[in-house]
Amino acid sequence: MQAAHHSTARLSPSEFASALSGTCQVAAAKCALSSSLLAANNQSHGERGFMPRTPYNVDRLPCPHCKRIFRNVSGLTQHRNAHHGRPRGHWLPAQQQQQPDLERQPSPLDNIEIDPATQNVDLESVIYHDVHKSLNGRPCDSSGKYLADPDAPPPPRTERPRTDWTPYNSRLEFETADFLFQRVKMGQGNVDILLELWAASLIQYNGRPPFASVKDMLSVIDSTPLGDAPWVTRKARYNGPLPEDPPPWMTAQYEICFRDTLVCARNMICNPDFADEFDVAPYREYDGLLERRYTNLMSGDWAWSQADIISADPDTDGAMFCPMVLGSDKTTVSVATGQNNYYPLYMSWGNVWNNVRRAHRNAVTVVAFLAIPKAEKCYAKDPPLKRFMTKPDVVRCADSHFRRALYGLGPYIADYIEQVLTTNTVQGWCVTCPTPRLCLGDLYEGPDLRVKEHMELLVELLDLKTLWEEYGVVGDLIPFTNDFPRADICQLVSGDLLHQLTHGEKKGNEIIDQIDRRIAAVPAFTGIRRFKQGRDFKQWTGDDSKALMKVYLPAVVHFVPADMAQALSTFMEICYLVRQSIQTENTVARISACLRRYHTLREIFRTTGTRPNGFHSYLRHHAIDHYPQHIVNFGAPNGLCSSITESKHIKAVKEPWRRSNKYNALSQMLETNQRTDKLAAAHVDFAARDMLQGTCLSEALKTFLSARPDDAPDNDVEMDIGLRDEVIAENAGAGEGVGMQMFGLEN
Repeated sequence: MQAAHHSTARLSPSEFASALSGTCQVAAAKCALSSSLLAANNQSHGERGFMPRTPYNVDRLPCPHCKRIFRNVSGLTQHRNAHHGRPRGHWLPAQQQQQPDLERQPSPLDNIEIDPATQNVDLESVIYHDVHKSLNGRPCDSSGKYLADPDAPPPPRTERPRTDWTPYNSRLEFETADFLFQRVKMGQGNVDILLELWAASLIQYNGRPPFASVKDMLSVIDSTPLGDAPWVTRKARYNGPLPEDPPPWMTAQYEICFRDTLVCARNMICNPDFADEFDVAPYREYDGLLERRYTNLMSGDWAWSQADIISADPDTDGAMFCPMVLGSDKTTVSVATGQNNYYPLYMSWGNVWNNVRRAHRNAVTVVAFLAIPKAEKCYAKDPPLKRFMTKPDVVRCADSHFRRALYGLGPYIADYIEQVLTTNTVQGWCVTCPTPRLCLGDLYEGPDLRVKEHMELLVELLDLKTLWEEYGVVGDLIPFTNDFPRADICQLVSGDLLHQLTHGEKKGNEIIDQIDRRIAAVPAFTGIRRFKQGRDFKQWTGDDSKALMKVYLPAVVHFVPADMAQALSTFMEICYLVRQSIQTENTVARISACLRRYHTLREIFRTTGTRPNGFHSYLRHHAIDHYPQHIVNFGAPNGLCSSITESKHIKAVKEPWRRSNKYNALSQMLETNQRTDKLAAAHVDFAARDMLQGTCLSEALKTFLSARPDDAPDNDVEMDIGLRDEVIAENAGAGEGVGMQMFGLEN
């Protein structure tokens, strides 16, 4: 293959690059120059018998449906088929103008008459929202005065021009910092080496890399004003009476690190990335058949009842209720180096949709690192967020409107051990209801629940031993929610799909080796995972258990009694039903029916000797009995699962720990978290101002190609334009010639 030859005799690289220094045209000029030099080098290689090298292809193809950029047609086609081939699964038009506004129109329950025989539309696809009349999230101005026209467009988020990359000098600087610190997490020493190599490649063009050193890059990231929520560290110790020989924990000093929860809440609420995926008010959702649907947190009865309580104060009329979802979980970052344990406390804005909270799009943030599991009440006697739980806080929302926000404590995400610690319940008892420990194997049908008033009355009347043994209450501790308005921790504990259903199913079934061989023999098929070693491996994840459920029943059906197979089938049906993103009155009824059937069928485990002592010690199975009520109160359970906090451990705890030098790692982890938040906030801000269209290369290339000959510093531009045409022709491979059409600059 003969390489094309481009003469560069008339091009002055140093003068041309120097004249364009500091602009995007430098990158394009270097790209064109390097391509021409590479072509000349290829000819030299060809003359010497070496294989010629392929030049870098600068063509890019944009996806017409999103902001992704691809290098070739096949990549664009695969992306379009995978992500844009069919509509999204669940769409809630919380702020869409084309949907019926039930504040100005009659309620669908009262005035809509439906005749299925005469309707031509699919009634199940029609969605109606009955929005709370008082706490409806009316837009206001920055001073809190409601707008005369609620449909008025929001004020501009910023007056900064699209060319303002502050504190960065250019898009190249920002994307370099984001790539090195956030995406590849390059070590500081390696960043300095990379910048040195980058500088070496630019010496002949009199250019400089975007940062002088890694310290320079980190200082620019630290100066980002967006997403700033500084960390504060406090020392705490036990201050109660000491026994004669106190245990070590009573005399030890603990370090507690936390952030201002009000600042964190405001940062999440104003994130423009959530503009189309949050709810401004509690609502009741119905399909065309007027069947109630439960989806996100604001669609449940709990949010509606909270709004009813708040609206008793006429000053709160028109405000936006903002529940803050909390979650805590102990995690270990390294066993080999001495059991380094951390207790992060997470917070999420309850108004965002479940898919946003599950997708890790900055809707969950770490607000504290606790010294001990129950220390969250120690870091502040009067948290800043508490002030605005009774009076509104004027905030800018994700859709750029100002609203008067009223905060509240929302559902608490935790596994069973954390639930016990948070609710001050004795381990082995249910944290939701006061069912006696020996009766936990019976089907719970309500409505007896633990409530704050009853617990306080028990503590007042009974001694600690009676509370512990007969009611499962730790009477000498006070739940941290007691000082917050409208907060009852026993009513706020949500269901946990990860540990109560997914992991619980695995631990409840012990099968023989023949079944392992059956599971391992499952053939490859789309959507079916193969377990080459059977089910017997050490570390289980939620995805492992869900994949096993697809092949488990066929593998055991011939080895267990028929009633046992039916019990397993019923339990799996419950698992699939509660995982649905859209729950309806029908699915809630089906879950309740399956629970009753399962409690009947599972007696086969007792009669065959598998569980001779019954099921009262199976707390996970008892917790499933509360799922119908959890769905009615908080919407679909998959939006409040501990898998959300478990996966957040990776970004907030484990990766920052690995990037530290392991000595006094916590302060370094806090710094990493803060820089990560700043980069994420800057990225969202630049994207909202349409400054991140395409890629950094495509933007530089567009600027270079759109330059006019009159703007050139000397006569070399004529050669540049000819060189540009040759580079385009050389880089346009088969099926890629349309790449320049994205700029609308075809010759």
